[in-house]
Amino acid sequence: MYNYTKLYRLIISVTIVVAALCSFTIASEISFEGESDWPMYQYNAQHTGYNDKDSITVPLQLLWKKRYQPDLYPINQPVVIGNKVVISNKDKQTTYPLLVLRCLESNTGIEIWKQEFDSTYDLSPPAYYDGKIICEINKHWGMVYAFDFLTGNTVWQRFYNSQWAKSLGPVIYKDKVYFVAGFYGGLECINASTGDSLWWTGFNKVWDECEPAIFEDNSYVFLSGWLRCFDNNTGTMLWENRILPQDVPDAVGTVPVIDTISNIVYVSQDEGLYAVDLETTNTLWRYDWSYVAIWDTLGLWSFQRLTPAICNGRVYASHADSVNCYDGLTGELIWNYKTDTSFWSPPVIANNLMFICSLDSTFAFNLQTHEKVWSYPISGQLSVGNNRLYVGTRAGDFYAFGRIATDVDDNFTNELPSGFELHQNYPNPFNPSTNITFTIPTSSYVYLTIYNILGQEIVTLVDDELSAGEHTYQWDAKNFNNNDVSTGMYLYKLTMEKFTDVKKMVYIK
Repeated sequence: MYNYTKLYRLIISVTIVVAALCSFTIASEISFEGESDWPMYQYNAQHTGYNDKDSITVPLQLLWKKRYQPDLYPINQPVVIGNKVVISNKDKQTTYPLLVLRCLESNTGIEIWKQEFDSTYDLSPPAYYDGKIICEINKHWGMVYAFDFLTGNTVWQRFYNSQWAKSLGPVIYKDKVYFVAGFYGGLECINASTGDSLWWTGFNKVWDECEPAIFEDNSYVFLSGWLRCFDNNTGTMLWENRILPQDVPDAVGTVPVIDTISNIVYVSQDEGLYAVDLETTNTLWRYDWSYVAIWDTLGLWSFQRLTPAICNGRVYASHADSVNCYDGLTGELIWNYKTDTSFWSPPVIANNLMFICSLDSTFAFNLQTHEKVWSYPISGQLSVGNNRLYVGTRAGDFYAFGRIATDVDDNFTNELPSGFELHQNYPNPFNPSTNITFTIPTSSYVYLTIYNILGQEIVTLVDDELSAGEHTYQWDAKNFNNNDVSTGMYLYKLTMEKFTDVKKMVYIK
């Protein structure tokens, strides 16, 4: 029976890979097919690491960025819902950090609403369910909150059933919220609509954090070297299996990821990557690596137990300075890529691209050619949605990447608010320099950026807070590296919180 099952899985895996290869086409520029109906992409374990409903392609260009707190408080992994994106982080205050949950308009970064909490602890990554944003405040007695997605008003709130609760964040499956609270915690299930507790199972484990994986009617938790399976209706533990070898010390919790086609769960730990058969509960394979923990430049630990991602029967996981691709059935290493520093974020996969962050850069890899096809010098937590890549950095900044339009049309230029104006450059055509003038009615944070006709960023002329009035800046036809650009058409884009406009200009040597 077991051999037949393995053969069946192999046939399915080969079929998926062949279908993917037949349908794959390499895109050379950003292409949007309208707003994605994918409600969210987090590394919550009910997903298998593959977002096939988003048409994001490379090269990506910076659309906008927000500066919240240039300090040591990272922005948690964003959640994207339609044309909005929700983020959570700490803002530094004079006495205690202030926990902040923000909802932003995804096209411009305009803040729609925010909630603030005075706490010395943490605010979890947000999750979305049925018009509500659900997140946790981790402190002495942990709190779970649900906020109205449109207004930010509190819908319900409740305490954890565990003391000194600390969770990696909520996982939502159907109409229930699941989370694992460490510090004398357990697995708890609550009603997502009302906040009522449905059941709770204690672990009697101290100083441990993890996140459950949900598949069909069961929850899977990896904690202290054991993989445990719980019934979603009652919280009863159905089975447990020691995943780590007996000679390996108990490990802290992590986030399992389930391939729902092959019924295999993958667990990344400090010393290796494990694959477990959910039917037999046996460990299928283990890929060993040596443990490395890095104290990075921001004073944050970089651990190697980052959540893997799954796509077309392959498993993508990072370890130290390497991101690796494995065969999901055998554990065979297919390819890897090394950097000069450690990888820091779980991989996110969309449209045959894998996005991942090291301690100093964000990368995109083509999953068919295994080549690095894009990078940007920031590091943080990633999400893909609405055909855009969002990065919440470890320094408290938030970036949105996507397409830069090469045609000036109504879809790209926002309706002109009173008092905002971007003038045509003068002279035009120009050589060796030209002047760009714009008017703003109020004090605003302004970006003035030059792009080539392919939408590739050439140089940023303004990235600063400016006072109301008319401003003029000169461009000398040089790029970021102070090298002369070639003859041709260029775009200059003015971006503010309430206004965006773009115009063309021509440089002739």
